[in-house]
Amino acid sequence: MVDEKITIQDASEVAPNLLRILDRGLEDIEAGRTLPHDEAH
Repeated sequence: MVDEKITIQDASEVAPNLLRILDRGLEDIEAGRTLPHDEAH
């Protein structure tokens, strides 16, 4: 059964600020700028 209320968003529908936050987070990880878990609250 297909639920017709489910929609798939494409990137243009996602909040641009959220995409920027995610991109920055990925850049930090790639650059090695990460926190130990006990410091990341």
